[in-house]
This record gives sequence, structure tokens and C-alpha cells, in this order.
Amino acid sequence: MMASLFVLSFMAIVLVIDYAAFRKSAKRLLALEFGAFALGAVFVIFPSFATYCANAVGIGRGVDFLLYPLVIWLVRETFVSRHRQWQESDRLAELIRALAIGSQQVLSAPHASDPPPSVAKGAAGIR
Repeated sequence: MMASLFVLSFMAIVLVIDYAAFRKSAKRLLALEFGAFALGAVFVIFPSFATYCANAVGIGRGVDFLLYPLVIWLVRETFVSRHRQWQESDRLAELIRALAIGSQQVLSAPHASDPPPSVAKGAAGIR
């Protein structure tokens, strides 16, 4: 009973923190997180329900029923996160290249105070 209260209170704290952080920008994420935590709370409050669901699909223990999808999801999240990180790195490199090329063009462009090239050549020939 004490462990269940601890897990439920931890889940509630995480939901409150995430709500404060994402309430304006990621409402779908919050709804999905709330749904997942609500389902998790049902399994915490009624652990025999997890065992029943596990037996219904041919898995021996309720814990295994919960852990198998969790491990698969975490491995998937790791790969997706790494892929996004590579994409962001590529985008950042492209942005830096574009900025470098753009600043080079700005630096090499003639200024309004510079004389036209024909006047500059003629003036150089006089000296």
C-alpha cells in the first residue's frame, strides 16, 4: 500500500511539473501523458488487473505484461531521439554555412562610399 501511494504521488508530481512546463506549447503531449499515467494508475491501484491482462494475452506475470511494451517503447525512443539529434545537427551545419556565405558576400560587396571600379583604375594609373 505504501509503495502504491509513493508511485501515485510521484506520477502526480510529474504531471504537475509537465503541465506547468508544457501547458501552452504541447497540449497533445500532455493529453497523451495524462492518458498513459491514468492507465498506469489503474495498474498501480489494481495490480491483479495487470496479471489478468497478462494471462489474457498469454504472458505469465502482470509485471512482464507492463515491462515488455515499456522496454520496446524506450528502445524506440532512443533511436528516434538520436535520429532527431542528427537531423538538428545537419540543420545547424547548413545554417552556419549559409550564414558564413552570406556574411562573406556582405563583406566583399562594394560600399556606397567606394568609388566605381573604372574611376579607381584610372586613379591608380595617374599615380
